[in-house]
Amino acid sequence: MEVLQKVRHYYNVMGDLSHMNLILKIALSVIGGAFIISLLVIVKLSLRPPLVITVLADGRAVPTAFQFDGKSTIENAEIERFIQEFISYKYNWAPDTIESQLKKAAFYLAQSVQDEIKKKVGEDISYVKSTGMTQHVYVKEIHVSNPKKNEYEIIGDRVIGIKGAKFTSNFKLELQLQKERRTRQNLSGLKITRLKETLKENES
Repeated sequence: MEVLQKVRHYYNVMGDLSHMNLILKIALSVIGGAFIISLLVIVKLSLRPPLVITVLADGRAVPTAFQFDGKSTIENAEIERFIQEFISYKYNWAPDTIESQLKKAAFYLAQSVQDEIKKKVGEDISYVKSTGMTQHVYVKEIHVSNPKKNEYEIIGDRVIGIKGAKFTSNFKLELQLQKERRTRQNLSGLKITRLKETLKENES
C-alpha cells in the first residue's frame, strides 16, 4: 500500500512538472513571437521616409496626410515656401551674416547656377563687408509665369541700409524650378535652375 502511494505521488509530481514545462514553453513562444514582431515593426519604422510638414508663407504649419516618398507630388504650398526660404537667405543679410546666408541659399540652387554666380557672390560679400551694407526683401507676390517650364515671378520691396541711411526700391525676381526625386538630403525635391533679377515696369 505504501509502495502504491509512493508510485502515485511520483506520477503526480511528474504530471505537475510536465504541466509546468508546457506552460513555460507556451510563455516562451509568446514572448519570442512578440519580440520578433517588435523587431519587425522597429525595422519598418526606421525605413519609412520622413514626414514632411509644409510651412506656409504666413507661418502656419500644415502636416501632410501621408508619408512622402521619392515620387510624391510637390504641392503649391511647398513651392511657395521653398521660394520664400530661398529669398530669406539670398537677399536678407548684414555684413556679419552675408557669408552664412549665401551659403544656405546655395543649397537651393542647382550646381550649374552655383558655378555661374560664384564669382559675383564673392564680389558681393567683399562689397557688403567694406561698406557695411544691409539688405532685406519683403515678398508681396509669388505667381507662376510659365507653368509648363516651372517659371515663377516674385515681386516685393527691397530695403537697403548703408551707414544709417535706408533706401527702398522695387524688387522683381524671375526663377525656374526643377522638380527632382525627394531624398533625405533634399526633402522638397526642388532646385533652382535659372535666376534673374529684373526691373519692374514702373522702374527706370
